[in-house]
Amino acid sequence: MTNSLPLVSIVTPSYNQAEFLQETMRSILEQDYPNIEYIVIDGGSTDGSVDRIKSYAQRLTYWESAPDDGQYDAIQKGFARARGEIMGWLNSDDKLCPWAIRTFVTVFRQCPQIEWLTSAEQIFWSRAGFPAHLWRIDGYARNAFFRGRNLDRDHYFRFHTMQEVTYWRRSLWEKSGAHMDTSLRLAGDFELWSRFWQHAPLATMNALVGGYRMYHGTKSVSHYEKYLAEARQVLKRYGEPPSPSPHSVRWRDRVRKRFPFLAPYVAEKSLHVEMDPRTETCRVSNRYIV
Repeated sequence: MTNSLPLVSIVTPSYNQAEFLQETMRSILEQDYPNIEYIVIDGGSTDGSVDRIKSYAQRLTYWESAPDDGQYDAIQKGFARARGEIMGWLNSDDKLCPWAIRTFVTVFRQCPQIEWLTSAEQIFWSRAGFPAHLWRIDGYARNAFFRGRNLDRDHYFRFHTMQEVTYWRRSLWEKSGAHMDTSLRLAGDFELWSRFWQHAPLATMNALVGGYRMYHGTKSVSHYEKYLAEARQVLKRYGEPPSPSPHSVRWRDRVRKRFPFLAPYVAEKSLHVEMDPRTETCRVSNRYIV
């Protein structure tokens, strides 16, 4: 039965995150989906992380601990060994819900037109691992991405594309160059999304599958401004089109809400998947976002 299910490859880059690493690994190893290839690439940790990895070594497809050139170099090493039809990574302080991978696979199997997929429902885990906050986004669109809707630089920002709950088909990875940009220290995810957008729309589903651990000391908090600066450099590679004015955003959003039939003319198409909780049947539709 397992052989008939698509193989899902997940990579965890690790470096001195022993406090959270076991919880992260268990959130993958205890998934209710049987065909997962799990790879952990540690950058030579000295805080006990290696001992935690070793304690799960027999359940890992591959692991190593050696100096590397940063997070995205580690991810690249992991993906170079991956064989899965569906791919993603989970940082060593984040975690997934137990049903996450089965949910992604269900959507990908039912919806062959979808090449990459994320959740509209993003959990913010506390340092202790409690679901402290839930954030919801209305969707994603290509032109909006390149105009800064998913980058915190001005009034147009709505939310980031959350890597923890984003998975994709190998075919998209290969079409997009099959590599991480290891020259970037922080915004390698944003750069990968920019290449994915050249080939396929990002679909958003209404299932709750995991999230990001927010605490003082995480790179996403302590190096946030540096992340934004790197991401802005990525946008410049694509001409960095300007954000729409606040007036334009407000006007188009009012028209979209008041006259839905005009939405295709004033807003951008966003691909959505809804899963029926009674049957787990997926339905793909377009919504419109400003």
